[in-house]
Amino acid sequence: MDQFRIIETSEEELKEVPELSGIATKVTKLGDKLRLEFSTRDALFFQLRLYTLMDITPQMREAVNKRLEILQSTLKGIELAREGARGFKVIYSLQEGLEEEEVLPKIAEAMDSPPVQTAIAELLGIKPDSVESTDKELNKVLETGTHLQPNGLLKTIAQHTGRDTRKPTLFYSEAEELADNNRREIITRKSGELMLYLVKSYQDQEEEWMRIDNLAKLARETGLSSAQEVKNLLEYLGGYVHPFLERKVGGGIKVEYRQLLEVNVHYSSRVESKYDTSAPEVRGALNFLKNEPVDFIECKPCSKILDQLSGKSGRKDLGSRVIYNRILGELPALSDGAYKLLMYAISNKEKTQAIGEDKLLPKIGYDDEVVYKEGAKRIRDRVLKSLQELQDQGFLESYSYDPERRIYSLTKSEKTAPRKRAKP
Repeated sequence: MDQFRIIETSEEELKEVPELSGIATKVTKLGDKLRLEFSTRDALFFQLRLYTLMDITPQMREAVNKRLEILQSTLKGIELAREGARGFKVIYSLQEGLEEEEVLPKIAEAMDSPPVQTAIAELLGIKPDSVESTDKELNKVLETGTHLQPNGLLKTIAQHTGRDTRKPTLFYSEAEELADNNRREIITRKSGELMLYLVKSYQDQEEEWMRIDNLAKLARETGLSSAQEVKNLLEYLGGYVHPFLERKVGGGIKVEYRQLLEVNVHYSSRVESKYDTSAPEVRGALNFLKNEPVDFIECKPCSKILDQLSGKSGRKDLGSRVIYNRILGELPALSDGAYKLLMYAISNKEKTQAIGEDKLLPKIGYDDEVVYKEGAKRIRDRVLKSLQELQDQGFLESYSYDPERRIYSLTKSEKTAPRKRAKP
């Protein structure tokens, strides 16, 4: 793996990263700028270190450093290649002595984070929005007030968040489209975070349908890489049915497969005129429209979510939970395990909760097959590590595990369980 990348920076910035400034294979001075040549691996690490010098929140800086440490300790080499207008693929090799089965989940988590994807996109010249501007915009939108999140959505995210083997888009192969395979047991991390944000935004307006005119702005507000990624995720949430969990009055849980989001995608008359052509490459609206610019998008949460938000689900404690707006801005920095545990903890009304291990694990995505395959001790260690992460980040006041009774106990903090609604 001998790809090389060029990065331009200033002498001041270079002084801030002495551990990386000496690994450039070539340095050329161009006026007040320095032109550095790195291997692709080192160029990615250098770019991530530069992000930590920007005016970003401590949580975002910690998240970037965490991803950087994971990649530095595991990757020996990296190759990057563009796929389409804004896509890319990564080919990597591991450090000596590492087992792919052990480190691949960590690498995948790091690669899937917005800072790393932004750095890769910049190295490939895809020109995404910067981490700095994204972070400032997101925190400006989310810094004050509270909102409601439906209990069923929180439980769905806790139990079904995972990694889809395909990118979240409606536009798969012709064979898949013909098979009408429209059910998804997994909701991707980015889809879940975007859905939470849209539920919050829907409550900030008064129309039946929430109109989105600027996908690029929504991408900046939610930390996504591009308008196209927002479009794909909206179509994914609206185009497929996902399991939606609802607690029944009198006890029990009902699982419904439904669209989490109703979505209408509007295109201009210019796009319509192009589609009306008889050109042979136009083979159906979906395949044609996937790369066409959107005029605007309308969306609204499904009826079950709206019922839970409005208190029409049967009992008040079965409907929705009060959440501080700012929590949505802190979710991307959490590990997958901490993210799912937080969603589960918030979905329960009680501030202090106790639950047996055999009941907790399925609620955060560990079914019997996964426990058997990975081992109960490894999963227990993972859960305890996630609980510690939530406590370190201020989401929990305390937690404990009783090994004899195999019971987890946790107490949510005021940050996670507001006593009452606050106005923005």
